[in-house]
Amino acid sequence: MIGSLNEASRQFPDLIEKHYGKYAKSNSDGLIHLNTAMASDGVFVYVPRGAVLRKPVQVINLVDSTEDTFNQHRNLIIVDDNADFTMIICDHTLSPQKFLTNAVTEIHVGENAHFDIIRVQNEHNNACKITHTFIHQERNSFASSNNITLHGGLVRNNTYHYLGERDRNANH
Repeated sequence: MIGSLNEASRQFPDLIEKHYGKYAKSNSDGLIHLNTAMASDGVFVYVPRGAVLRKPVQVINLVDSTEDTFNQHRNLIIVDDNADFTMIICDHTLSPQKFLTNAVTEIHVGENAHFDIIRVQNEHNNACKITHTFIHQERNSFASSNNITLHGGLVRNNTYHYLGERDRNANH
């Protein structure tokens, strides 16, 4: 399932409640709080248990406006247990106005799952991009994150990996 986060909140409320807002740690960065308060929509991706997507999924963000714009979008990606998925996000500006984008992406990678995210940024000098990517990994999962900035004004990419709980039944 790939689509709008707003639409997913209506179609899959239990799944959204389980994951949305659970991985973005905002203790030290007020921009994450700002995104939580102001985000209007974003991309939702759910890869079910055991699914293997052989080709990457590409999301293209195009910013085009006749006015200066402050964009807030929130993305949620869930890669369930034993799934395998690669995502490419491409960010582009199409008009010369001043743009500030504050994006938060929360990612859950289930047990024994494999996930790669590649972000390609190619924006003009009047574009400022701040990304916060939070990757929560469960046992025996693999996740990689790569940011490629070809061009842009101010660019800041923050990526955080968190390891899930150990076996709750084990005596550690």
